[in-house]
Amino acid sequence: MRKTLKFLTAGVMATVLLAGCGGNADVTQTTTAMGETDTTTVASSEGETETTTEEETTEFVIKDYSNYVSLGEYKGLSMEPILIEEEEVAERIQQSFRDTVQEGDTVNIDYTGYMDGEAFEGGSAEGDFLTIGSGGFIEGFESGLVGVKIGEEVDLNLNFPDPYENNPDFSGKPVVFHVKVNSIDGVVAPEYTLDNVVANTEYQTLEEYEQMVKDQIYRERDEERMRELWFQAVNNATISGYPQEEVDVYAQELRSYYEQMAMQFGIDFATLLNANGYTEESFEEECQYYGESMMNETMVLYSIAMAENMTVTDEEYQTEMKELVENSGMTEEFITSYYGGETYIRESMLFTKVVEYLASLATEQ
Repeated sequence: MRKTLKFLTAGVMATVLLAGCGGNADVTQTTTAMGETDTTTVASSEGETETTTEEETTEFVIKDYSNYVSLGEYKGLSMEPILIEEEEVAERIQQSFRDTVQEGDTVNIDYTGYMDGEAFEGGSAEGDFLTIGSGGFIEGFESGLVGVKIGEEVDLNLNFPDPYENNPDFSGKPVVFHVKVNSIDGVVAPEYTLDNVVANTEYQTLEEYEQMVKDQIYRERDEERMRELWFQAVNNATISGYPQEEVDVYAQELRSYYEQMAMQFGIDFATLLNANGYTEESFEEECQYYGESMMNETMVLYSIAMAENMTVTDEEYQTEMKELVENSGMTEEFITSYYGGETYIRESMLFTKVVEYLASLATEQ
């Protein structure tokens, strides 16, 4: 998916829900490693009418969508105040200072699978990442790691699914996975003490660390309410139609995402669609829906910008780009390519400017 500040409509990008052994689930060969599904993003065309290359500067134009959209109320929208309880801070800290695996954790593991006492090809990996509860491994694998400490090794006595479509010869057969938990993502140290904070973080006091946690929770809540504020503005608008050529660009983006996923799984496109509950016809409808949903946001964005005489100047763009280069250590050319081109970076900057404007006029309830 695109690297974007715009919010996708919930549920549009369907998650692959496949049961079986490993992140590639029932659609890979049995010899594939049992790890989590790769979520490599797919670069794709954006919904703008201008084109750009790395060598040229794109003229950023605030597009006129008045033939398709009438803005509703976007000034004086309501926002929830951000209240942070001490219990939330303590719970967040507890998640970072512990040494045992919990449901929802992303763990780094080494594992080897044995059948009839012999390691089998494709059943082993080192340094693999797994999110507990994702369903990426066969039943019992992930739940068997809950409560295991960092550095511990366990044997999981399991059975392959029956039937097991990857390899019918494995259907229902017993398998033992020897697993070592190397680390848990986000876990700093086993105990929350001043010594552990000083040794493992940049903070020198518990008070400083707790303030950082509060600030982190605040930013997350603020992003959430900004998202809700934006969708209020989008939902208040009246959409009377769409420029189909731009809808088609977004629709192709979704198709490309699934096509890339099929290649990653090593299966044909129809099989992937079926695994996600789509027919060819229903998937085309989903692509159209995705395209229209993205255009709803795009058209409202540009319409508010036009109404409020907003744009992204060359100076603003260069300042933002300079900051991105300094913070990332990447070249401007790489960043421009990664984010889909100069026009799309400017569009994302415009989105931030518009949402901040909506927030400045909103009232807390």
